[in-house]
Amino acid sequence: MKSIDRTRVLELVIFGWTLLNISLSALLWISDRAYPLTPLFFHAIVVPAPFDSLLVISLIFFSLIAIVLPENPKPILLFLLNFGFLLFLDQSRLRPWTLLVFFFVIGFYLIRRRNNPARHASIHQLFRLLFIGVLLWSALQKLHVSFITEIAPHLFQYLPIIGDVISTSLLFIFALPLIEMSFIVGLIYARTRNITLIGFALFHGFLLLALASSPETQLPLYWSWQILLPLLAFVLFWNTNETLHVPSLTSSSHPYILSILLFFFLLPALHFLGIWDSSP
Repeated sequence: MKSIDRTRVLELVIFGWTLLNISLSALLWISDRAYPLTPLFFHAIVVPAPFDSLLVISLIFFSLIAIVLPENPKPILLFLLNFGFLLFLDQSRLRPWTLLVFFFVIGFYLIRRRNNPARHASIHQLFRLLFIGVLLWSALQKLHVSFITEIAPHLFQYLPIIGDVISTSLLFIFALPLIEMSFIVGLIYARTRNITLIGFALFHGFLLLALASSPETQLPLYWSWQILLPLLAFVLFWNTNETLHVPSLTSSSHPYILSILLFFFLLPALHFLGIWDSSP
């Protein structure tokens, strides 16, 4: 797949994911709800109804326009301003998936401002670096004591036949982050990418089966995360020939690269101090 075509598919996936997740968490994006808004800085800022709904409607509109006009940077910029304002109004909207979407759309804007194959290829490498950061902290957060003692046993106990065994097996639970780490290594090197992607899809299929086996109501965003993360991985890495040279990618002082390093490699460490969100 050519880099330009890959960009087009990525845009469809990211904007489609945004629309899906907003629909699955609709109450999160309005002001009239059971718990109050928590603005990032100024607690007096509240957008009352119906203007809060208009912000969401305009975000959906800009998403659709960006899809319909694949070379025009203006809808992308308007989407970023709208989405950024919604995130500013309520820090509970700052989830891993919203940050991932925001940074991908910034990349789309950079591509559209200078639309040539070289720019597509370089931004795609940064997208892959961003995705590696997501996988890295997904693995490391599984070493947290709450995951080992509470989340994992509860997640896997309802699996047919093997649920009782693996939900109480510390060996199995500790193997999960190691498996995810192996995916990172496999995706960095071009030779191992395709087989790694198959394993990655099976891994998330297994997690989906665990979610489906639970009799308790699950947050829809967890389902969305488990389905769309492998899809995004396939679009980013399938049949690509460039090895991901992390040192060369991170040697630049470009604000976009520095922001990726900050939000996807450094700040998630605050999760272990209880001041950074880990949920999708």
